[in-house]
Amino acid sequence: MHDVFPASCAIPLAYRDFPTVNGEPMTDGGIADSIPVKKAYEMGAKEITVILSRSLGYEKKRARVTGLMKRLFKDHPKLQSALLTRNAQYNEALQFIKQPPADCKVNVIAPPVNFKVGRFTRNPVRLEQGYESGVMSGEYFITNYSSDSIQSIQRV
Repeated sequence: MHDVFPASCAIPLAYRDFPTVNGEPMTDGGIADSIPVKKAYEMGAKEITVILSRSLGYEKKRARVTGLMKRLFKDHPKLQSALLTRNAQYNEALQFIKQPPADCKVNVIAPPVNFKVGRFTRNPVRLEQGYESGVMSGEYFITNYSSDSIQSIQRV
């Protein structure tokens, strides 16, 4: 099990040699499927709660360093493919969230558009504000949740 934890957060450019699980090199699952909402539906989930780290209106743009990614990960074709198509998969997941099938309900907890915390934020004040915002959104969701309420929470 201790092999799985490093693999679960292995960001490709941060690792020279990927962590392995059962002899297979692994990387953060968010590379292959950032928002696995469609997979959850395909596996039978009909009510799905998604917690986003970006606002619901955010759309991922195509990576600007595609040539570099192709060279860096030439020995890892599946990773290379996942990195090169990541934006399309992310945006498709957002589309699914916004327009789920008729037999599926997707609840969303997402930060506001002006959220000041990003992947590399180190400012303690901003981090604390982001944390408090998340706690408030989570508490709001739990307090107000029912199967026919809440579709999207972005207010905090």
